[in-house]
This record gives sequence, C-alpha cells and structure tokens, in this order.
Amino acid sequence: MDDKQIKQNLKVQTKFWNAQGGYEKGQAQQFWNSILRCFDDKINLSETIVYEKQVKEPGTNNTKFIDGYITKTRVIIEQKSSHIDLNKPESQSGTDEKFTPFQQAERYDNWLPVSEKARYIVCSNFRTIEIHDRNRPLEPPTIIPFTDDGIEKNYYRLKFLLDEQSSVTALEVAVSKAAAQHIGSLYDDIIKLYQKEELTPDFLHSLNVFCVRLVFCFYAEDALVFRRKDMFGNYMKKYTQSRDEFRLHLKLLFDVLNTPNQDRDPDDLALNEFPYVNGGLFALKTPLPRITENIAIKITQKISLGFDWSPINPAIFGAMFESTLSPQARREGGMHYTSTDNIDKAVGTLFLNDLRQKLTDIIATGDINQKTENLINFQKEIASIKVFDPACGSGNFLTYSYMELRRLENKVLYELKTMGVWDAAVETRHGTSLQPKMPTPPQSPVMVSLSQFYGLEINDFAVDTAKTALWIAQNQMLHETQEILGTSLPELPLSNIDTIHCVNALREDWEKYAPTEEIDYIVGNPPFVGARIMSKTQKEEVIDIFGKDWKNVGNMDYVTCWYKKAYDFIKHNPNIRCAFVSTNSICQGEQVANLWKPLMEGGLRISFAYRTFKWESDSVGMAHVHCVIVGFDLTPQPPLLGGEGVATQSSQEQESTPQVCATNLAPQSSATTLSSQSCATNLAPQSLPSPLRRGAGGEVKIFNPDGTIESAQNINAYLFDAPNIFIEGRKNPISDVPQLYTGSQRLDNDNYMFTAEEMDNFLTLEPKAKTYFKVWYGADEFLNNRPRYCLYLANANPMELAKMPLVMQRVKAVQEYRNASSRAQTKKYAAMPTKFYLDVKFDNTNILIIPNVSSEKRKYIPIGFMSSDNLCSNQVAQIPSATLYHFGILTSIVHNAWMRVVAGRLKSDYRYSKDIVYNNFPWPGGRDVPWRVSTVETLSQKILDIREKYAAQGASLADLYGENLDLLFTDLANAHKKLDEAVLRLYGLPSNASEAEMVARCFEMIGN
Repeated sequence: MDDKQIKQNLKVQTKFWNAQGGYEKGQAQQFWNSILRCFDDKINLSETIVYEKQVKEPGTNNTKFIDGYITKTRVIIEQKSSHIDLNKPESQSGTDEKFTPFQQAERYDNWLPVSEKARYIVCSNFRTIEIHDRNRPLEPPTIIPFTDDGIEKNYYRLKFLLDEQSSVTALEVAVSKAAAQHIGSLYDDIIKLYQKEELTPDFLHSLNVFCVRLVFCFYAEDALVFRRKDMFGNYMKKYTQSRDEFRLHLKLLFDVLNTPNQDRDPDDLALNEFPYVNGGLFALKTPLPRITENIAIKITQKISLGFDWSPINPAIFGAMFESTLSPQARREGGMHYTSTDNIDKAVGTLFLNDLRQKLTDIIATGDINQKTENLINFQKEIASIKVFDPACGSGNFLTYSYMELRRLENKVLYELKTMGVWDAAVETRHGTSLQPKMPTPPQSPVMVSLSQFYGLEINDFAVDTAKTALWIAQNQMLHETQEILGTSLPELPLSNIDTIHCVNALREDWEKYAPTEEIDYIVGNPPFVGARIMSKTQKEEVIDIFGKDWKNVGNMDYVTCWYKKAYDFIKHNPNIRCAFVSTNSICQGEQVANLWKPLMEGGLRISFAYRTFKWESDSVGMAHVHCVIVGFDLTPQPPLLGGEGVATQSSQEQESTPQVCATNLAPQSSATTLSSQSCATNLAPQSLPSPLRRGAGGEVKIFNPDGTIESAQNINAYLFDAPNIFIEGRKNPISDVPQLYTGSQRLDNDNYMFTAEEMDNFLTLEPKAKTYFKVWYGADEFLNNRPRYCLYLANANPMELAKMPLVMQRVKAVQEYRNASSRAQTKKYAAMPTKFYLDVKFDNTNILIIPNVSSEKRKYIPIGFMSSDNLCSNQVAQIPSATLYHFGILTSIVHNAWMRVVAGRLKSDYRYSKDIVYNNFPWPGGRDVPWRVSTVETLSQKILDIREKYAAQGASLADLYGENLDLLFTDLANAHKKLDEAVLRLYGLPSNASEAEMVARCFEMIGN
C-alpha cells in the first residue's frame, strides 16, 4: 500500500480502539492483527506473527509466553491493558519480582537463541506504542501516541513491523530528505536570478558556502546550539520586507558568528546573543548571493521557522549536497550517495563490528576493577583509530564512522557511570592511578575526536558539507553524552577540521594529507565512471596512475584508480585495512583480470566481500546501481589446499603451442575444432612479513544478497570462495567443444536491410532480386521473433547485378557510405561494396544462436537453433555444428550462473562474449557415459518442443523467458528444471546447489 492508504487505515484503527479501550488477555491479538493489516490487507497473519511464543527460563522448568513475535523483522511485542502504565513495574505471578513491560520483554529476549533475538521490543497499552531499538540501547524509546494526531505525524515509523529495510529512525531519514529538498529548492531559486555567463566557478563556490552556513544556522537554532529555539529565524524575519536589509543583517550575523565575544562591539545587543562558532565555517570572506523578498521569506518562514532540523541524520547529509547537482553532473562526476545501511556493511564489517563485540565482552566482565580498566582502555583504543576516505564526497562514511565510535564511547561512559566508579575512572583516563571517590576532573570525558577522520574530495562544496555534517554529528553525540552523565558540556566553539582537504585524490600523494603510519582504515565509495564514458582528463588520470604498460589500461573504469592508489598506499603500512563500495563491474568481465591480477600477484588479498546488491539511493534524482563491497588488505595468507591456480591465458596466446587443459573435464565432440590451448599456471601469494593490525587475519567471509554469510578459505576477484583464477580473453575454448563465432557486420548504413513489407515492395519492382534475400537475425530480431531480411550479394554474378537497377542503387549507396568514413579500413571496403565488412556464414549445418546482450532479469539467456540458410548480425554469437548436448549445457543453470559472474555488463544487462564467457567455460566430464549424453539431449529436445508449441501461439523467446516464466509457462520452467538437475549431476553437484556453488565448482575445475 502507499503511505496515504497506510495512514488512513491506521487512523481508522485509532478511532476504534480509543472508543472502546483494550483488554490484554482478550483483545491483544485482535489489536495487532488490525495494525498489521493496515500495511498489507492481504497479509498471511499465521505466517507473519506468532502469539504466545514459548520461552524457557534458563536453569528452571518455567515456561513463559511472549505476547507477540514477528519472525521476519524480529519484533517482540509486550501488550498490556489500556489502564496499565507502561513505566510502572508490575508484580510477576509466582514471584516477588517487579518489572516494567519493557523489562519483562527484555528478560524473554535474553532467553531466546541468538538467531531469534529481538531487533525491536514494542510495548503497548492500546493507547501508546513504545518502541525500543535494541541497536541503540542507550537511547530513550520512541513513543507513538495511538491517536489520530499521533498517527498523522508518526505513521511511517511503524513500517519497521513488516519492512526489514525500514526503522523507527525513519524520522531522521524523512527530515534529511526534506532538508535536502529545501536546500535544493533554495539553490535553484537563487540560480534563476543570474544569467548563464554569471555562473562562474567563483560565484558557485560562494553560493555553496552560503547554503552550508544556512544549514548550520537552521540546525543550531533547533538543536539549541544557539541560546533559543528558532533564534536565527526570529532574528532574520524582522528584515524580510527589504532584500537589502535582509542581506545586510545576514552578513552581519555571519561576521558575528566568526568573532570571539571579547572582540565584538558591545552595543550590538541582539547580535551578541549569538555564540561564537569558529571552526572555520564562517571565516572565509565570500560575497552573499542575490536575495529577493520571496527568497528571504522562504529562508525564514518555511525553511527556518517552518521546519525542525534537529532530528537530521548527518550521516546521510550528503543527499543535501547531491540534490543541488543535475543528474548529468552526477553522471560525469560519478558521485553516488550511500545509505547508512550500506555504509555499515563496509565500515561495520571492516572494523566496527569487532569493536562492538569487544565492548559487549568487556561489559560482561564480572570483576568490577577489571571491567573498569578494560572500559578505560577500550575508550583509549577507539580514540586512537584513524579513518581515511580518499573520495569522501559530502562525508557520509566519515560522519557515520565518527557517530558509531562516539556511540561506543557513550556506552563506555554509561557503564562507568552506572557502576559507581565514574569519578575514579575519569581520573584514570587522564593518567593518574585508580582511586575511589576522586572528584570529577575538569577535562571533558569525551576522547573520540573529529581529528581522527581524514578525507580527500575534489568538490569544494562537498568538503564544506562534509565538515558541517561532522560538526552536526559532534553536537548530536555530545547531547547523548550529556543525557548519560546528567551534566552540561561545552558545545561551542566548533573544532577546526583540518584533516579534510579539497584536492584531486588522483593527482595528489595521499601521504601528504593522511600520513601512512597514522592510518588504520581506508573506506569509502569512490566515483564510478565507465571506461567508455570518461572525459579526456579522467582517461589521462587512469593512464598516469596505472602506467601505459599496464595491460588493457584503456579498458579500466575510473573507480579502479582508487584501488590502485590504495594498494600503493598500504604497501608502506601493511597494517592498514581497506573497504570500498563500488559498482559490480570491477568484479565482472575483463575488468577483473585487468585490475585484480597484478594487485593479487603483489600480495593483496580480499578479506571480505558483499556480492552484488541493488543500491537504491535516497538522493534526489539518483539512479539505482548494482554494487559490491570489497574489503582488502595485505595480510599474509596461508597457502590454500592444493595451491592457488591463476589462469593467465590472454588474447595474445600463441597458437603454435598446442596443449589441452583439464582434458578429463572436456566432453568429446564430433565437431572439428582448433586444439590450441594454454594451461593454468600457479602463482603463490607473496608472504608479507608485516605484523597483523587490529582485527586482521580473522575469518574471511562472503555476504550474499539474501542475507546469508559464507565462511571462505579464499575470496577470489569474482567474489567466490575459490582459487585466484583470472578469466582473460582466449582465442579458443578451454574444453574440446565447437568454436563460437561473432555474426556478420555489414557496414552498409542499412541499405541492404528490409522489413518483410519493404522486401515485398522491393521485389514487386525488382523481382530478379528474390534469390539474393536472406533471413536476418540480430539479438532483438531473434528474441522477439521479428526477423528482417538482408540483400546478400557476396556471391552474386556481376552481370546479373548489372541488370537490376534498384539493387545497383543500393550497392552505390553502400560504396558512398564507406568512402565517407574516416576509418581507413572502412574506406578499403568501399572498393568491394557487395561484400560485408565481416562476412560470417556457414553452410549445411544447424547453428546455435546466443544473443550478445540479454536482460539481467532473465534466469536463462534464451538461446536456440537457426538454419544456416539464414544470416546473423554481430549482435549475436553463433556456434556451427552444435548438437542438442551443446544446447543443453549452454542453456543450463550452471552455464548461466557462470555467465552472470564472468560476463561484462551493458548497463545492468548481461553482455555475453566469446573470449571471456564461452572460451573459458569448463564443460563437464561424463560424456563418455552414453546415457548421460542421451539424457541431456532428450531434455533439451523437450524444451525446444515446448517452445515450438508456444511459438505457434504467438509467443517469442522474450515472452517465454521474461518475468512470467514460472507463472504462465510452467511446463517450460519445469523442463528447464529437469535439464538443470541432469547437468548438475554431470558437474557432481546436488540438485539444490546454489549458483555460488556452481561457479565455485567451475573455478575449481579450471584450477585443477
């Protein structure tokens, strides 16, 4: 349902339950069923929520019952009657103990197995819904009044009940999005006041600074960094009637915020109420942009006084920056906004999760003196961690890392405070001995600082935004600290941030801005720009970083530069660990061998990986992309069992060295094939004598999109637990199978191409040309069963052609088209206009057709047979003399799984290739057993028969192999399933093998 319907449904329920109250024993299930139906009226409640879930109290035979448990989102519900106070402890039956509803639910949660422990605990009395986020144990619960007004303001915060991607912190996300839209709208309003020639880089920079300063003021007045709420808006609204006065007083205010109290004019009473900010935010003297009365009113009434900025999440503050850029600018710069969930996949796995677990273990320490000492040492440890983002953008990764370290620190402070050893612990932190009942020293208990976070970014507005986000994060975390300690701590002036620099990270030595010996972790989301769409400057940067001699450097995507620079950087300090979010292209197709092979030969290892997942950005206008996260370092690795096989075959392999690799794997083929092969060689990983850093050398893990986690011996560059095999271009198949050829390329400007109607009209005027027409299939024609027709003149009798004037018109047009080309090779073919530029034609054989590009939504690339009487374009690949057995293996799930991993992509679609996908595919053994071959051939024919049936009903391959395969064409889907099972047996895999297991087996076969 859409949000409007959800909100309306919930309001209906508030009216019902507010009118009649609620009784725990009799109406709890009815109450929660009614709420869940508000989000999905077709919900299967019996599969969604378990009522009266049993839990055993450890060490006893006592059984307790959880009122409600939502399995998918791990939500525990403790329901009370409408007259019960949720904050008041109640007596427990059979005991003298008293617990609040939350404490009661928390006990039940502690008794659950780890896999079922709650993500949220929800307590309710029909009047109020109280939500406890178990990931933020120190924060107060979210309270939602179950009233018409309460639901109007908070309905979206209940989405977490059924949506794993939502959370009760949705307010932060909603505010951050709205803030981005406000600033983007203001930015656009100001830009409209200028002519195009006035939009100089200097002006745009000053406008960016102006927007960032306003953002800080909006936040500062709502978060009470300034003395009073709405202080900025109330001061500035007095001057909205005159644009000149508004600009003047805004300039005066910015100057005052940059002036220490002792240096101010004492007679400026209203301005002097504003605190000294410092931190460099207001230090730069930049001109203010033009402002109209309407813009002044928008700034004060709508954005300042009409909007609460205090809940903004600075970790997603980058959305504000990106909303001011056009989609074209985003594409050219490769900038993407990363959600906090995706940031945590990288930063959490890299180091935060280890720290979180370490603190949990410390808190469980029984001895109070040992626990105190461990807590203090832990705080010192996290205060020493240095994080570097060499493509920091608007600071999302740095801000999130800072906030999470501060949350850990706040948890330390909370533990010390509740243990009653606070004063002594603070004294010990600052270097003196542990003595009880020491007075609290004047130093701030906060040790984690902004100076621990380093960043490089080419865009000056992004740098200003990153610093502002960090200042806001610092303030929010300080508020949490103050709530824990029950004391006030100074919030201003701001700390100077001199570790984030506006430079081109690809043109600068990182060591200059982030000393190698100080850095512990490198993390971020470097910009992605494909090799084919990079600017001239970006291409030059790639070549400068990799060198002209780097293999296939012209095919390297822009993002690979950050991997190479990071690798060079950590060679000087092998203790550094890294993790980058990137588009999945770096682990697919030819990019893998181009980038990863030299790095791994130099000792780099992948320490963890998130396989391809859809990354849906919250930035305004942001496109969806497919990403991976790769963690890497120089940790020494033990040799793998059997050694590492690295396929080093390249497109320049020597055909004069005939060898056959993995002959025990290759099926025997009756087709004539070339036998030139190149075998895999072994490359032992270099052992690095460096010491292990924090958390290094631990378990290597692969994270799958479905949430499952695999422990791995070795993660190869395709992100599989397999040897370091590199699939490079090969001229010939690795197995003894028919060659695959690219189709014909005409270079005729479509002069030889006709639709069926065009061909009929042409033949009406030129009937002698009929024998020269051939059916023509490109990928689109093949998939959609819409063949075109080609005038094929390669073997035509010149004397006959001379008698067909309309045909000769076409021949002359082709010659003129080729002569007009700037390419010498095309001009050469102008001398032979009746021939194709590339003519690929086979006689007297069936040809297996594979489209070069196919939708990522398909489970199987649709392939099929074609008569050699027809012609194919270079948008399809073709295998002459192919049999049903070849069709069966290539259409199987094993080959499709292999293709999904090693193929390149065109946008998100699969790009099938001869040299990478087909020639490197290891065919199964077992063809020496006739019944196995016969089984595959029989099942293949069954698939073709079913296709033929649906083709007679008008269905194309695109129809059959779309999203409705399992819904509308179940007999075809079942036929494929049976074929898959038969092929899996040939590979020695069970019928329920995952695609990851299939690909791992393929890599294993190549490595052997």
